[in-house]
Amino acid sequence: MQPDDDQVGELKRSRTLVGELLPVVVDQTGRVLNGRHRRRAGWRSSVTVETKDELDFLVKRLHFLVQRRSSQAEHAEAFAAICAELERRGMEAAAIAEHVVARISPFEKSYTYALVQERFKSARAARYGQQAEAPTVGTSPPFTSITDASGVVIRQRTGAAQQQTVSCPNCFTPLRIVAGRLELA
Repeated sequence: MQPDDDQVGELKRSRTLVGELLPVVVDQTGRVLNGRHRRRAGWRSSVTVETKDELDFLVKRLHFLVQRRSSQAEHAEAFAAICAELERRGMEAAAIAEHVVARISPFEKSYTYALVQERFKSARAARYGQQAEAPTVGTSPPFTSITDASGVVIRQRTGAAQQQTVSCPNCFTPLRIVAGRLELA
């Protein structure tokens, strides 16, 4: 499977779980400005944005890419909030990770388990997450999944496992781990 196929699969799962939250964005001629993966996943909803010419189309498409990007850190933050809310509602902590994977997350199981905090995992779920490799996208350099002191999973360039400096998985901005928190390097 290609990375695009993985993303389309995640979108199909998300659509099944919660419906179409964001429409496909097209120009007045029907060309996709944003949402080509959603279109491939079967999205029916769309919204039209007027474009003046080809350059305007390409510039707007570029800005859609910038405005919709989410990071692994944002995914981890969202999972932490969901897990905490499930625990607040009375779900046993050790059952939460498996519930999130089965009923909530649109991502691959290994990616989700890697991002969910250890205290929400059963022994089986914890083993599954430890065996997971961080996903790679397109031509990005290989990454190894690591966890910082606060339990947040981050990706680090392969071969730099002993360093306290890591790179953002989206833009490769240098980051460092200071007292269990990520900061710009």
